[in-house]
Amino acid sequence: MCGIGGVLYHDGRLPEEAQLRRVGHAIRHRGPDDEGIFIHESFGMVHRRLSIIDLDTGHQPIFNETRSVVTILNGEIYNYRALRRELEAKGHRFSTDSDTEVLVHLYEDRGDLGFVDRLNGMFAFLIYDLERRVLWLARDRTGKKPIYYYRDVRQFAFASELQALKQLSGLELSICPQAVDSFLRYNYVPAPLSIYREVRKLPAAHVMRVDARGIDTKRYWQMPVPQPDGTMSDDDFHDEFRSRLGQAVRSRLVADVPLGAFLSGGLDSTAIVSVMSEQTDRPVSTFSIGFGSQSFDESRESAAVATALGTDHRVEVHERIEVGDIDKIFAHFGEPFGDNSAIPTYYLCEMARRHVTVALSGDGADEVLAGYNRYVASQFASNWQRLPRHLRPRWPLKWIAALPEDSGYYGKSFLKRLKLLSRFLDRLETNPGDIMPIVLDDEARTALYSPGFRAALAANREEDAVLGYVRQHAQLDLTERMLWTDLDTYLIDDINVKVDRMSMAHGLEVRCPFLDVQLMEFLATVPLRLKIRRGRTKRLLRAFVAGRFPDTAKRPKHGFEAPIGEWINVDLRERIDALFAGDVAGDFFDRKRLLALLDAHRNRNQDVSKPIWAILALLQWAESQRAERQASKHVIAL
Repeated sequence: MCGIGGVLYHDGRLPEEAQLRRVGHAIRHRGPDDEGIFIHESFGMVHRRLSIIDLDTGHQPIFNETRSVVTILNGEIYNYRALRRELEAKGHRFSTDSDTEVLVHLYEDRGDLGFVDRLNGMFAFLIYDLERRVLWLARDRTGKKPIYYYRDVRQFAFASELQALKQLSGLELSICPQAVDSFLRYNYVPAPLSIYREVRKLPAAHVMRVDARGIDTKRYWQMPVPQPDGTMSDDDFHDEFRSRLGQAVRSRLVADVPLGAFLSGGLDSTAIVSVMSEQTDRPVSTFSIGFGSQSFDESRESAAVATALGTDHRVEVHERIEVGDIDKIFAHFGEPFGDNSAIPTYYLCEMARRHVTVALSGDGADEVLAGYNRYVASQFASNWQRLPRHLRPRWPLKWIAALPEDSGYYGKSFLKRLKLLSRFLDRLETNPGDIMPIVLDDEARTALYSPGFRAALAANREEDAVLGYVRQHAQLDLTERMLWTDLDTYLIDDINVKVDRMSMAHGLEVRCPFLDVQLMEFLATVPLRLKIRRGRTKRLLRAFVAGRFPDTAKRPKHGFEAPIGEWINVDLRERIDALFAGDVAGDFFDRKRLLALLDAHRNRNQDVSKPIWAILALLQWAESQRAERQASKHVIAL
């Protein structure tokens, strides 16, 4: 993986090399091996490289034969060899063995980014046409690689991470109230929003054209609407799935550096490592992480799979969390991010990077194969909603939701799963379109906000992009609507953001075979009953794994989470108490109500660890902005 950044001035200014180096330094962790800077008139860019393919000649930026087109890439193009053969047959001359170089020659053929739908990979790249003075940006289909951008009348700036973008001078930034509100609802800031009103994210599966006249953004791909293939039998679907998964894994084994895999012992990682073991002639290096609590530790299961497959397996178990590690983890996101699975992901990537440079992961399987327990809940909800209104009163739902609960892992507690189901059903009674997982509902957020923040939010309301995707998929049944909305939102803005930032924090490249475009498009043709039926999730994948690991195939879903409920009460108690009672909390919240929420958790009346963790992430970020405001040239205000 790599990091990119740059600026195009509209007012005739020349980019400063020192400023571009500051951008590069801010994303050095993404590419510790090399740096490349290019300046042409009012355009300048920087590339930080993590060397994976073509270690000797893959320095970026890379030009075409006439040096009229230049590109930098963050990511990998898995089908670059086939594309290169086509281009060479047309007379294009290559000067490197890098996957990046196919981009400039594809652009030469088209004169625009119309070729991007031919790319199979994970990528965020820039192409600059020196003669036309046009800048192009593109992001992969599922948003594995990020692009943030800032624009005003004087400039257009972009970077892989917010902290890098902020190294450019002259950016006037203010906090986006809608982003804060969306974050406290979803646990992440959904694209195209960022935490700053003036900064946006280029959405996944989009290309952007930038020149002196302005910007133009276009979507080039979307997951096909489910259309089951009536010509295929169930056996055909299973056979085709095995073939496509095998190809997806095989294409991700191309690397000139050590390569391994994450192995939790669950369905997703077991399937990936099984296929890897069949396609390599040496033991696969595998890695697993756990915590002291049994609810959060899968080390026994991963060890059993590793032994059966003969992998070179390593496990680390963390008994406690260090406050300093939390600071590092939050800082790498550049904006509030509340998914606590970032913590085990951070430690897992840190361990893996000591041994390999590339790791394969099972991320994406839950979204493309229906793996979450809430998809089971959606099928129950569909049956519930078919009942006459008088047979589905809301008072039992509210009574169940108010029952006391402990801070254990949700997947291990029947009561917690029942409470989650009751809350979900109650939300659907109020708003049938409110189908996404949330941290705090509208009523709870509004009650917590300070009068000042409520006023700022009312004055700066923007469309909720997540609800827009829900409406876009309104023609689907409830379960498929949830699946396809997750693919457009939760997968992109939570799961893939988490994996990108935590892996790049350690200079580790993570590849996800389940997000292979050909595999994903095939799965759109698979009937829903082969993904989920009668409470059984990921049926297609379970059948794949069952032949070799029948016990693994029977295991229920186990989330990749951390014991934050206990950490809130013990390890992080002092930090949380100071932030929740501090001045920065008053910028967003009624502090008395905030402390009451904390007391409810501490007194074990209610497990509100996830809302508390999200609020901690927001306040930690806001506190960092106060320090930055003093030293920075940027204006950061609410």
